[in-house]
Amino acid sequence: MATLILKYEDEIQGKYDLEEGQTIHVGRKDTNDVVVETLIISGNHCKIDFLKEGLHLTDLKSKNGTFVNGKKVTSSWLKSGDEVTVGKHALIVAMTSEEAMDFEFEEDDMGKTMVLDPGRQAAEEPADDDEPLDGSEPTAVISFLKGGQGEVPLTKRLTKVGKDFSNDVVIGGGFTIGQTAFTISKLPDGYYLSYVGGMAKPKINGRSVGESALLHDFDTIEIGSDKLQFYLKK
Repeated sequence: MATLILKYEDEIQGKYDLEEGQTIHVGRKDTNDVVVETLIISGNHCKIDFLKEGLHLTDLKSKNGTFVNGKKVTSSWLKSGDEVTVGKHALIVAMTSEEAMDFEFEEDDMGKTMVLDPGRQAAEEPADDDEPLDGSEPTAVISFLKGGQGEVPLTKRLTKVGKDFSNDVVIGGGFTIGQTAFTISKLPDGYYLSYVGGMAKPKINGRSVGESALLHDFDTIEIGSDKLQFYLKK
């Protein structure tokens, strides 16, 4: 048996046991075995298979990548003590029950050691982050007030903003700006801005964003020397 210990900073948030032949899925969607409810995690982020040869990690084409001991990977074999990082959360690998006992975890009604059910059936998957919106709601737009030109309709469920040209919205490329600096995600209750990376953090109406924040009509977004405005186009 192997155990994965879920951590956020110094807090242990759960332990997940799995036997040979089982697979554990990690992501934001509630159909995963390990659900991490933060917008910088993809809906289906990665999976870990317990094969005859050992534990094997596969990144599921996540937006922000999966890291093993600080190195970005698409797939990797895992060993005891390895740290798998997804967003700001980490999964620590323990290959024996004795190693897992080294991590103290206070169980309560909201957090218990999870034993995977091999007969678990996945529910129907919700739309992928790249799927375009259906057009039944007002279109959200970010418009450059400083540093760029024009307005950009937010036509996807997740829009990436940063200095790398692979982003949906490209902003100024100072050294403090992340390759992908932040994302804007369409969720059922509105649009959320989530910080991803870089020394410079985005600000909404002059206030720095920690991890994520709900956007409101006509909010201003500042990052580096760029300034944008978010609004709903009726």
